Amino acid sequence: MPRPRTSLKSFLHSAKSILTAPSSTSRPPVTFVIGNESADVDSICSSILLAYLKTYSPHPHRNYPDTFYIPLSNIPRADLRLRPELLPVLKHAHLDTDDVLTLSDLPFPIEKDDGSELARDSKWFLVDHNVLTGSLGTRFGNKVVGIIDHHFNEYEHPLTHDPVHGEGRAIEGVGSCASLIIQHARKANMFPARNQAWDEELAYCADGF
Repeated sequence: MPRPRTSLKSFLHSAKSILTAPSSTSRPPVTFVIGNESADVDSICSSILLAYLKTYSPHPHRNYPDTFYIPLSNIPRADLRLRPELLPVLKHAHLDTDDVLTLSDLPFPIEKDDGSELARDSKWFLVDHNVLTGSLGTRFGNKVVGIIDHHFNEYEHPLTHDPVHGEGRAIEGVGSCASLIIQHARKANMFPARNQAWDEELAYCADGF
């Protein structure tokens, strides 16, 4: 059964609550939706857009029906202040930078295994790039289950093709990653029940840049 839909702000608050919950707390399965390392507006908005749509889809992916998709900006929190172009988009979507989740919000270290169950059991979905690089790639590259991107296909992360564990890949040279996500969501019938106010928030994420 689909999750009851919420606003973008409530969705991001729920995502943060999952990350900050004590390890003894029962969590839903988690897939991190992460943009590229430039963390431009398209990348940040694409991660929020796809994570929201997949979390509240009326037709969840058959392999991950109970998964909560958490959007991550691929930068430390301090670097958000270097992206003032993001502010008007967030404002129109009734968000601010405190709502945006970044690498600083991960409750486990990126570089080493600290025994975190959340890290061990996590899956990763790439948007606006198709190779997970750096320390994230070293540690979690074999956990990438899906890709939506509009750059050159580098043919990495074979798990995306796995019929049991993968969520597939959509890599096409279109104008923006967010527009490709909208195309993908329409084909997969991912849009939740209509709500005018919340639909407008999503529209700003998709078109605000």
